[in-house]
Amino acid sequence: MTTTMYVGVDDKARKVKKMYTGVDDVARQVKKAYIGVGGVARPFFSGDIEVLFEYYGKITPLSEARFMSTVGNVGDYVLFAGGAFGLWGEYGDILTTLTVDAYSSKLVRSTPSPLQRASEMYEGEFEGVYEQTSVRFGDYAVFWGGESIVYGSSEGEDYSYRSDWRAMGNAYDSKLLRHDLPENGTDDTNLPVGATAGGYVIFCGGSVYHDSGTNSGEVFAYTENLSNVGVEALSIARTYMAASSVGDYALFAGGTYYWENTSYATVDAYDINLVHTLPTELSVARDCLKGAKVEGYCLFAGGYVTDEGDGGYSDVVDVYDSTLVRRQAPPLSESGEPTSLEYNGKAYFFNGDFIDVYDANLVRTTYGKPQDNEVLDNSYAIGVVGNYLLATGAFAESDDEPYLIPFDDVHTFTFLE
Repeated sequence: MTTTMYVGVDDKARKVKKMYTGVDDVARQVKKAYIGVGGVARPFFSGDIEVLFEYYGKITPLSEARFMSTVGNVGDYVLFAGGAFGLWGEYGDILTTLTVDAYSSKLVRSTPSPLQRASEMYEGEFEGVYEQTSVRFGDYAVFWGGESIVYGSSEGEDYSYRSDWRAMGNAYDSKLLRHDLPENGTDDTNLPVGATAGGYVIFCGGSVYHDSGTNSGEVFAYTENLSNVGVEALSIARTYMAASSVGDYALFAGGTYYWENTSYATVDAYDINLVHTLPTELSVARDCLKGAKVEGYCLFAGGYVTDEGDGGYSDVVDVYDSTLVRRQAPPLSESGEPTSLEYNGKAYFFNGDFIDVYDANLVRTTYGKPQDNEVLDNSYAIGVVGNYLLATGAFAESDDEPYLIPFDDVHTFTFLE
């Protein structure tokens, strides 16, 4: 029996590609449907699509169980840096770590020097950082920004400080040696973004805790020898942006303001001489979008459209070429806030039950997730090294401190293409 299904639309037979049914008030995709024929269940619809990779198995676990690590790449390695390992105290502050784990293309784990905290930070029982950003910059994986929290106890009283992590960034070379970036002496910023333009790596945006939760419009650039350079500020201070590079430019797109219910369509561009321009805005104002690049283009996909009293997820994919001309690629197969990565010259957006892959011609191919779908859905750090995709950062909830119990599992998938 055929497993292809058609429905009439304007007197034309249209092939059904996806089908959904309601389960507990949630739309679930139908992968296979059956009908009774002569007392026997026969399939009449199959929504299965090609999968992109298959499950390989667990490898050596993280040296310290945690979630919300920042993922970076350099040389033959993928790195999982910092992160959180639970909640602490009366107000549920996040317990953070400075630990870094690296996995080679042969899936061998090593533990480079931990992230370096800023010199102004207080000493405490726990200290670390989360919500950083990472950029591959020449022979370095550069980790920058994030929120740093120190915890301790004194005379029976617990204390915690959010301290000046933004003043320090760390770069790991292809031998996994750590190099510390110059301190900037400014407040910590969580959720910054970064991209490269020629011989510079540029970081900006995010929210500043020490200033009552405002946004940062400051921009910081570093040269190939990791010295810092002054740069003109963003046109609008904002957080939850996306960043990517194309041609001679680093682009910083979208975002929102910390306390406002408004998304921005603004795009700030910095060229190889750090000259600041404003290209055509995004076609749809949104935040929490993701950026990635292919040859000749950078893509900004998905996100959330925040509007006062209203809003919703977006499937729009805006594309900028090397002359900063904007166009659109085919939309995501589902609206949402995707996870993005780059592999083998293509841009990958993980979103819902599907993975949308864009090539250098902006052709979209949609793949299904493998059978071990829950592994990816519950992982908060996904990286690529060699022909492997590594997923880690799952956790379970608990009624007792530290309330969130992280796992140290590292699940591995192999690419099939």
